Amino acid sequence: MSESAAPGGASAERPAEAAGADEPRWLRIVRLVAAPVGLVLLYYAIPLTTELSTRGIALTALGLILGVSVLAWCIVLQIRRVLEADDPDAVRLEALLILICLVVVVFSLGYLIIARETHDEFADLHTKTDALYFTMTTVATIGYGDVHATGQTARALVTLQIAFDLVFVAAVAATFSGMLRRRAEGRRARRR
Repeated sequence: MSESAAPGGASAERPAEAAGADEPRWLRIVRLVAAPVGLVLLYYAIPLTTELSTRGIALTALGLILGVSVLAWCIVLQIRRVLEADDPDAVRLEALLILICLVVVVFSLGYLIIARETHDEFADLHTKTDALYFTMTTVATIGYGDVHATGQTARALVTLQIAFDLVFVAAVAATFSGMLRRRAEGRRARRR
C-alpha cells in the first residue's frame, strides 16, 4: 500500500482541502430549509403586471427565458458541487432537493404568466398561490383537477414540467436508495 493513513482517516496523498472536514451538518440543514423558504419568498416578491401589451408580452418571454437560464445555471453549479464533494451522495441529495424547489418556482411563474396573459389556458388559476398549488400537485402527481391546463400552450408547459419531475424525482429516489444501501453495507461490514 502506497497511501498511509493520516489522522482522521484521510490519506496522506490527498490535499487537505479535498480531504478536509466536511461542512457541518447544521449548515446543510440550514441550507435545505433556507433555500425553499428563500425561493418562495422571492416568488411572492416578484412583481407581475396584468396588462396585455406588446411590452408586457416581451418582458414575460424574457422573464421565462431568464428563469430557464437561471435554472440551467443552477443545475450546472449543483453538478459541479457533486463532482467536487467529499460526500457526493449527501451533496447530490441536497442539490436535487434545492433544484426541485427551483423548478417549482420557475414553473409556477410560467403558469401564472400564461394564465394572466391568455385567460383560456388554465381553469381556475388566478393568483400566485394558485400557480404554486398547481405546480406542487403536478410534482406530487396528485392532480385534484380543480386547477388544470385547458389550452395547448399550458398543456405543453405542463408536459415539460412532468418530464422534469420524472427526471428529478427518479434521481432523488435513486440517490436516497443508494445512500441507504451503502449505509446498510457499511453497518454490516462494521459488525463483521
